Amino acid sequence: MQSPWLLFILISPAIKELHAGKSQQYTAVAKYSDGHAKDVTSEANWSCSNDTGAILSTTGLLTGLSVRVVTVNVEFKGLTQSRKLSITEQPMDEDVRRIK
Repeated sequence: MQSPWLLFILISPAIKELHAGKSQQYTAVAKYSDGHAKDVTSEANWSCSNDTGAILSTTGLLTGLSVRVVTVNVEFKGLTQSRKLSITEQPMDEDVRRIK
């Protein structure tokens, strides 16, 4: 019997923006030919396109640093997937808005 083969990987969540100073944990899931899925977050290779805009840990934790567009990339067994998002300014605190 043939072993199932890797079809593709998915990155979650599919967010479009993250405020500078905030963090978001990404996960990577591998989908196989027999229909099963496996969380490969800790086994995958993570990278970020712009390390002045965000820092991405080896376990998929993204922390926004400054206003930029960044791409989160994950590679697992030769397959890659990417997510583009904007690092945006931190919204003003409600108390600060009242003072202005």
